[in-house]
This record gives sequence, structure tokens and C-alpha cells, in this order.
Amino acid sequence: HMVSFGMVQTYNRSPHKIPEAELTIIDDCHIGNVRKVCDEVTGKTFIIGATATPISASKKHPLNETFDSIVDPIQIPELIDQGFLSKPVYHLANLDLSGLSLSSKGEYTESSQNQSFSNLFSLDTLRSTLEEIGNEKAIIFTPSVEMAETVAKIGAGDYIAHSEMPEAQKDREILGFKADPNGKIVNCSILTAGFDEPDIKHVVLYRATTSEALYLQMVGRG
Repeated sequence: HMVSFGMVQTYNRSPHKIPEAELTIIDDCHIGNVRKVCDEVTGKTFIIGATATPISASKKHPLNETFDSIVDPIQIPELIDQGFLSKPVYHLANLDLSGLSLSSKGEYTESSQNQSFSNLFSLDTLRSTLEEIGNEKAIIFTPSVEMAETVAKIGAGDYIAHSEMPEAQKDREILGFKADPNGKIVNCSILTAGFDEPDIKHVVLYRATTSEALYLQMVGRG
């Protein structure tokens, strides 16, 4: 049998390039951009979606609109019991997030997050949190490129990665973080789904979200 590989983004732009197949396997099938491909191949092939986050990223389009059934061979508590995942320990910072506002899509706006997380009290809380973490490896999520830069400027991260950086520079930062046993990296929407660094001991959510899928993706880096 012949096996073809392709990117969802490529097939979204050029559906005529989708090869005929008896079986189509879609990775990270919880992400909203797979629906167009699924619509294109429905009725022509058997579709299997794979994801470690079986919650649709789109609140308007739950996964049962695309898939008929779910096969869930193992749950997170089982993976923790078997030693494949760490048992999480949560620490909540007492920040004033009353100024957050929602966009029309139901997510906290970037502007209101920037305002809430850029005040001196919030930044001092982040500093003290990282002092408690000490020399252990950590990843820090921010709501915007602007906040990632702000957090990096106060010395809260050894490395930084965001979408507005040149690819070569971003790759150097990520590789440096991976090689540094005590490193801390600040990022905005870059190191979520698919990023794998098993030595990470702490995940700092210096941002807010109403998306359960995004939340699980972020904490899953630890």
C-alpha cells in the first residue's frame, strides 16, 4: 500500500492535492483547521483523528460534528499512576484580573490581558514565583508578543520565542533552552501543541484563557 503525508494547511489551500485513500489519519484533530479537510474527504475515506487533547478548539464545532465515536485507550490519571506523566502540583497567584474583557469569540482580549499582566504588582509576583522555582527548568506563557518582550526585559526568562522573531533566531533560543538544564523560556503561542521538552519542571501561565483545549495544551508541556 502507498502512504502519503501532507500538511493540513496545504490541503486547506489546495484540496485538489488531497490523495485518494482508503484511510485518512489526522493528527491534532482537535484544532479547528482540520474541519475543511474532513469535509473534503468525508464519504470518500475512513477517517481517524488522533489527539492528546480530545476537546475541540472551536466551541461552535465540537468534535462529534466530525467524528462518530471516540476510542480512548488511556486516561491521564492512569498515565500518572504508571509513571509516564508527572502528578501536577498547582500554585495560584493572587492577581487582580477583574479588568479582563471578552472578545466576540469568547476569549480574553489581548489588550485587556496586556493591561492586567503589565502592572508592577503582577510583574513582581512573576519575579517572586521564578525565585521560588530557583534553578529548575521552566516555561512561561504570555498573552501577546508585547508581554513576552516585557517579561524577558525584566529578566524573567533566559530565552524567548514568539512569532515576530526571525526563524533562525527563534530556533537558536529554543535549542538553547533545550540544552540548558536550568533554563527558563518566555513564549507567546509558539511552544504549545507538539513542543516536547521532558526536563521542564514548571509551567507558568502568565496569561488567562477561556479555552480548555489551550489550557490543557499549555500545562501539558510539563
